[in-house]
Amino acid sequence: MRSHFAIATVALFAAAFVACDVPDDETAMPGEERPSYEIETPPAPPAPSVVTARFEAPEGTESDVSGDVILTADDLDGFRVEATLVGLSDGPHAWHIHSAACGTEAPVVVPFTETADAEALGEPLTNDDAGTATGSVTVPGDVFSFDMLEEGDYSVHVHERGGTDHGATVACANL
Repeated sequence: MRSHFAIATVALFAAAFVACDVPDDETAMPGEERPSYEIETPPAPPAPSVVTARFEAPEGTESDVSGDVILTADDLDGFRVEATLVGLSDGPHAWHIHSAACGTEAPVVVPFTETADAEALGEPLTNDDAGTATGSVTVPGDVFSFDMLEEGDYSVHVHERGGTDHGATVACANL
């Protein structure tokens, strides 16, 4: 009786082992391909949302100002703005986000420099010794969110001078 029991136990163990498909170097036949297992890699963190745009002279002007602006979302639903321009005249230049595309008269929605209706979030753009103006500012999500920016037509305007009487737009970038 013992031998039948031992044979049955071994047979059950072998069947369970095969059913589990446990890889074992000793059970693979020579020349037989061993099972391969894919290791699941965790997904990469999402890339930050970024908007890039090119500053151009407004239509109908003789401005030769050009440059780039980059807006990068932060973790708090706000964003960071970084602008680089060449061709600006000396002195401070106001800059803002307006609520329409370039070439359209529209209110300021994000005042990087002060306006008659709002305090500044940043500083005016001013040329360095090489003639390049750079500026950066962080826009908190409770002032204007990155999602709002992506959902509408907006533009960054650079004006001919600083202050609340900032004059005409000398460069504009559609966002």
